[in-house]
Amino acid sequence: MKYASSLVVLALLSAPSIAAAEISGAATVGLGRSTVDGASEEINEYSLDFDFNYAGTGNLSFGASGGFRRLDVGGGDEIDITRINLEGIYSLNNGLSVGAYLARVGLGVGGSVDDINAYGLLFGFGGSEFEGELALGQVEIDGQDANEVSFFGRYNLSQQTQILGELGFMREDGAGFNLYGLGVNHAINDQVGVYGALRRAETTDGGGFEATEFSIGVDYRLDAISSVGALLSLELARNNFDTGGGGDLDVNTVRLGVTLPLGGNGRKALPLNSGASSLMGNTRSTLQRLYSSGNLFF
Repeated sequence: MKYASSLVVLALLSAPSIAAAEISGAATVGLGRSTVDGASEEINEYSLDFDFNYAGTGNLSFGASGGFRRLDVGGGDEIDITRINLEGIYSLNNGLSVGAYLARVGLGVGGSVDDINAYGLLFGFGGSEFEGELALGQVEIDGQDANEVSFFGRYNLSQQTQILGELGFMREDGAGFNLYGLGVNHAINDQVGVYGALRRAETTDGGGFEATEFSIGVDYRLDAISSVGALLSLELARNNFDTGGGGDLDVNTVRLGVTLPLGGNGRKALPLNSGASSLMGNTRSTLQRLYSSGNLFF
């Protein structure tokens, strides 16, 4: 699959020639604070996320998403996660689409930084009610290649309600992890919306590590009082970490966000620092989605 990187590069180089392009997307600035049951220390979270799409009058479209997240643990140790995802997609006339993506994750802990690269192919289907996408790729970890498979599904239950789902798998010589998720996004009216997600990650190498995150949030659109149409959001989340052998840890999190939309699709965007937004499929790599979720506190 290493030729996927060449496909993306060629697609991005051809983007400026597309006339009458439409750019849409959003960016979110987020703050969060977490407390650990039975412990006095707190975890402060600072994040900046973006997701943009470039589409012309033809069948080609291009996307860029990513962000920066810092976890300040107890005012001492810091964990920095930087990620970027680039993609090119060609839409066929029958609702099917094909494409390719490149992704990079930088994980910084205690001054040391590890870079992880991912790349792969995309296969999608888009209908009036259901949209699905399959991502097949590889990720490079410590000089070794691991295989990744992801599936995203979005079902429009009504004009106000959308059901979201994801399945993700990563394997390296039989070891790896699985990622599952189910979420909902509902617009109460033109200004107020609610959303929620249940996500779970588990290792497959016999270590017995499991992480489960439940999150629920509310957002308010400022269209009525501002021409910018910014989105204010509040999310509550609870994470349970089970390390096996009786080890168990619960983390409670409050997240605030300000989302600035760009274009028509941006006005429908979920807050990008929310648990439900990761189910939208904007981040293709399974490992990259794990690093961008609330399930990473280690």
